[in-house]
Amino acid sequence: MLVSTALTSGATQVHADLEPVDGIPIEEPDVGFPLSVPQFDPALGVLQDVKVEFEITLGGKGEPEGTMSWLSTSGNGTNVELTFTVTGRLTSARTDAVLLATAVAVEIGLAPGLQPGEFVEFPISEVGVGAPVSPALPPYIGNGTVDFNACFSPDFDEGGNAGNGQATISAGSTAKVTVTREYLVPSITIEKATNGVDADVPSGPAIKVGDPVQWDYVVTNDGGVTLDPVEVTDDVLGAIKCPKTVLAPAEAMTCTLAGVAELGLYVSTGKATGTPPGTTPQVMATDPSHYFGALPMIDIEKATNGQDADAPT
Repeated sequence: MLVSTALTSGATQVHADLEPVDGIPIEEPDVGFPLSVPQFDPALGVLQDVKVEFEITLGGKGEPEGTMSWLSTSGNGTNVELTFTVTGRLTSARTDAVLLATAVAVEIGLAPGLQPGEFVEFPISEVGVGAPVSPALPPYIGNGTVDFNACFSPDFDEGGNAGNGQATISAGSTAKVTVTREYLVPSITIEKATNGVDADVPSGPAIKVGDPVQWDYVVTNDGGVTLDPVEVTDDVLGAIKCPKTVLAPAEAMTCTLAGVAELGLYVSTGKATGTPPGTTPQVMATDPSHYFGALPMIDIEKATNGQDADAPT
């Protein structure tokens, strides 16, 4: 059985102002925002594999501010270009840090004639889905959460001649982590038969009182993990001896018990239990079987001229 859980963070925006003079650094804060998914509940089965995928979406915009003479068609400062570079990283205390988003560089030009308050948009850049990660399984098992941190690092580089202008550059990011868990579910079945008849409902086969009875218990591991030990019991007959105590997936065995038919309706229920590896709880199945214990009898009544003349004369 395959289970997939995904959590998407909200958008995180960071802002920086571009100064009007070349060479003045721009504030470039690193921003982290948490992502988490529930751990795998071991009561569901036995965890086999975990795949972690991370997707980050990056974007931003530029807005001129103040005097726009630096963007006029005459004079100096008619061409302003900015380079916008972003990296994304997914880290977890439970796994090695994995760089899943590559750097993206976008150049924007603030064209002549742009009015104050107008925006120069540069497109959102999809940084694909990171390479799947299959870390060790124990940290992903429990009743808590698996915590990740998406780190967003913008980098603004001023280019061209800024003239006398000023611009605000905004950058933002959203992230999604998908944890896909593959696990196997344990399961067991039992079929009880009386003298070869699967007599789940009364009254089952009729058997002469005192004649032999054989009960067969067919136990099958129809789950995905080995069960060790496997035990079979009967609510009336007690423990049932079986040829095996361990069953691999898809393996079956037949346990038998002999007895003698009793008078009247008889029912007993077989139960099979199996223990999966680790802390996964036991699995169990039951199946009843019936028979009717019959005592053969015959009766005769003789009459003479319509009278039941058992005694003389």
